[in-house]
Amino acid sequence: YGLKVMRFPGVLEATARNKFGAAVRGKLSLNKTTLQAYKLFRDEAIVERNKNVLLDFLGQLGHSEHRERFGVPSHNYFWHCSGYQVVNFIKNFKTATEQMQPGLLTSYINKQMAKGNLTEWTVVLANVQDKNGKVRPPFGTGAETLIIGPSVRGNNLGRDSGFYIANNAAVSGPSYESLDLTDEEYQKALDMTIQEWEKAKAEGKTKRKTKPTAPFANCAKAVRKKGNGLLLLFNMDFGDTNPLVFTYVLSLPYLADKDDVTIAYEYMGNPNAFKVLENDD
Repeated sequence: YGLKVMRFPGVLEATARNKFGAAVRGKLSLNKTTLQAYKLFRDEAIVERNKNVLLDFLGQLGHSEHRERFGVPSHNYFWHCSGYQVVNFIKNFKTATEQMQPGLLTSYINKQMAKGNLTEWTVVLANVQDKNGKVRPPFGTGAETLIIGPSVRGNNLGRDSGFYIANNAAVSGPSYESLDLTDEEYQKALDMTIQEWEKAKAEGKTKRKTKPTAPFANCAKAVRKKGNGLLLLFNMDFGDTNPLVFTYVLSLPYLADKDDVTIAYEYMGNPNAFKVLENDD
């Protein structure tokens, strides 16, 4: 089969055999990826269950921490947990996002933990600041009561659909992926980002005219220690009246090739598709 889309290990679209042409072998892995659960079930029972799973998970982690970036307080809530706790959360939280299959994610994390990777996680519950001061009713975790500003995303589907789909298949942005870094790591990621931008600018490969002031996501993941993962949690506002919709994002660090062989999928693909992926990187 020829693959038209190869962006995620679990989601591959096939094209006609006669359009395939010459094939080459390739591998896909979750190494250094950002996985966003942008497609969610609209069913009220599933929404309610996911909310309870998430709040119970946070309750088990205890009281949240507050952090600063170069002395400036963050609005978000922070916790620490083990990779095993993240695996259990993923197993219990139900999404409709095809590339977020629980078996795929938990298999990758478990196999990496066996090698000493992804054993420690930072959990961040985003508290999005709205210019109009819009907030949701407080949520109780059993350990504390949280006031959460929702992440506003348009729903690509109508109200009659059984799903929520965030616009542009995006829940979070690059700035969230550096939230777990220390100030020293953050500065290192920012320096890498500026170097990357300057190189791209000199080669005419970027439209950005101003120097970046925050790390690119790939630089944050490159700096993050391989033992550390980042779980981002969001309360979503899809433009309806339901305040209970939650979702999550996984940000996985860069692991050296010798560590990446723990889980990778081999397939046959068209060489042109590989060029597209290389250009995207």
